[in-house]
Amino acid sequence: VAFARIGEVWQDAKIISLHGRKVDNLVTEVKAHGKIALFTDSNFPPSQIASCLLENDVENRRVVVCENLTYPDEKIVDTNLETLSQMRGFGLCVMIIEEDLER
Repeated sequence: VAFARIGEVWQDAKIISLHGRKVDNLVTEVKAHGKIALFTDSNFPPSQIASCLLENDVENRRVVVCENLTYPDEKIVDTNLETLSQMRGFGLCVMIIEEDLER
C-alpha cells in the first residue's frame, strides 16, 4: 500500500522489518540498495533511523514515512533525512528510503 500511495513499484526494493529489533547492518543495507522499505516501531522510530543514517554518512536520500495506512488518520510525509531526523511522533510505520540523485 505504501508504494501504491507514492506511485512507485515495490519489486525493486529491499524490505526489512525492524519491529522489536534493530538491524546491526542497517547503514550497510541502505548504502547498498537504491530503494529500501522498513517496517518501524516506537522503539526505533523514523526520526531515530534518519539520525543514525546521517551519523554514518548516508546522504542524498528521499524518505517517505507512511503511518496508519488505509485508516482515516493516514499520514504520509515525503521529505529527506535531515528534516525527518527532527520530526517526532511516529509509531508503526512503513519508511521508504530512496537514493535522491538530484540533491
